[in-house]
Amino acid sequence: MTTFSRNRILLLTLTIGLLLSCRAQQRGRTRPEVGAASIMSVLSKTHASGSLEYWGDCHIGVLPDFPRLKTNVQAQGSPLETLREIFADDPVMRINTDAKGRIRMVESDVPEDLLEVRIKRVSFAPESEFPWEVENAVTGRSVGLYSPADALRHILSTPEVVNFRKAHSIGPFDFEQTGGPDLEISAPSPHISGELTDVKLSEALDSVLTVFPGIWIYENCPSTKSARDVYFQFYQNASAWDALQTGKRY
Repeated sequence: MTTFSRNRILLLTLTIGLLLSCRAQQRGRTRPEVGAASIMSVLSKTHASGSLEYWGDCHIGVLPDFPRLKTNVQAQGSPLETLREIFADDPVMRINTDAKGRIRMVESDVPEDLLEVRIKRVSFAPESEFPWEVENAVTGRSVGLYSPADALRHILSTPEVVNFRKAHSIGPFDFEQTGGPDLEISAPSPHISGELTDVKLSEALDSVLTVFPGIWIYENCPSTKSARDVYFQFYQNASAWDALQTGKRY
């Protein structure tokens, strides 16, 4: 093979890599305040819960960005029909309901490996390392976690999940700090307590929805520091989503 031929192959390889990188970076990028309001306004009206799995950018703000979606869709059919219309511009998005009636919004090319990790045990007891958890338990007059963000941190901090992420270079690696003292707790308030044993990561996330109805988000993103980055987030059902989506004021 001549030097000219090798250079042409190298140039072609670099070009293909650049195109694939650009294509990956173009996924997502819908602002979270827009994407969350569009989706949650549909789910909240019928008190539906579910999940959203997709490829995104992960770097447009503090909260995860959303997939490409339409923001001017009028809810005229079932939540499933409305959501399919909202995601009509995302060719790989599949929207269905599972056996328990939860709505699953999943891009067909999203890796499921992390969601399939089996957890031996996850406890939802407050931890002294996070003082607001203990304070919330006292204020709420019942031991448990009063925020889905705190429940998420407990799930993501299990050894099985931590070890799998490290072994497969799935960042970022500061996910144990998810959650925080951002809620005012009054008695009685919804809370998750007890523990789960021998569950998949996705099943643990679903268990949080039984206490805090809404959706959990599983966003995968290209990364320059790891094989890929993954972000999780919970959004709860509330009437305020409809107001944000329609531009009303409270």
